[in-house]
Amino acid sequence: MGGAQWDGMERGDKKRKGKHKMKYTRLEAIEIALKDFPKARRIAVENATMGQEDSLAFRMNLAQDCALYKWNPHTMLAIGYVMRNSSAREEVMA
Repeated sequence: MGGAQWDGMERGDKKRKGKHKMKYTRLEAIEIALKDFPKARRIAVENATMGQEDSLAFRMNLAQDCALYKWNPHTMLAIGYVMRNSSAREEVMA
């Protein structure tokens, strides 16, 4: 189940390549992602991206959370967008 939605996230990334090129704060990136993916669950996007770095462990945990909480594809796409386009990790470390 999680694998199918993860594949959807990668396809969504390719469609939006180059749309927003600069790094945003995490909150700015969340707002943009929620506009781009209107069916995304805000609380899931906020919680999943808080203080995270995009690593293999993060992605594995994300796939498990997707299956456990039954997140829709828009939620996964929004999380991916925030992780790629924000400085979420730097905000927590500062």
